[in-house]
Amino acid sequence: MSFPATSFALQRALEQLFPDEWSAREAEEAAAPVAAGGSRPEGPASLPIFVLEPLLPRQRMQLHVFEPRYSLLIRSVLMSADCTFGMVAAEHTPPGFGGAAHPRPAAAGVLVKVLDCRPLPHGRYLVSIEGVRRIRVVRTWEVDDYFVAQAAWLADDPILDREQQAEAEALGVALGELLDEWVAEVGVGLGGWVGE
Repeated sequence: MSFPATSFALQRALEQLFPDEWSAREAEEAAAPVAAGGSRPEGPASLPIFVLEPLLPRQRMQLHVFEPRYSLLIRSVLMSADCTFGMVAAEHTPPGFGGAAHPRPAAAGVLVKVLDCRPLPHGRYLVSIEGVRRIRVVRTWEVDDYFVAQAAWLADDPILDREQQAEAEALGVALGELLDEWVAEVGVGLGGWVGE
């Protein structure tokens, strides 16, 4: 059993100091939910989770990370081989139900990759990210005050035939042209600074 969000020294110490609890944890891991067909969910076994807002695959976003828990998450992600983490919206909690100190992650989100990261004073970061693929959150736990999840990949419905693909591409081109017109129109109305 291996938990990437834990240091190897701490993992060995826990295994040696608490063998009964360690065995129980291994049994829990072995009994984790399985996907249809009897296999484990295909996806990351341990993925840091940033609870903010939904993001789409290929969508880019700038994050100004200032909360201490998310600064720890970013430091951990930057030390990982793939520099990825999950971004999900907060689970909806009805008014008056309070609960945890931090909002729980929703059941679905997106795996994101860090494209660029600039450290700022006081432990803050300016991070550029891009959505990679959709994920389903299988289960969560907390590490260093942020959530970590076991995740499964969500499949996107493919475009079934060439006609539908051509139609989607034509719509994309038309949308791009409309956006260019809108930016030009708004830019003129705002002193020409938009789109420059």
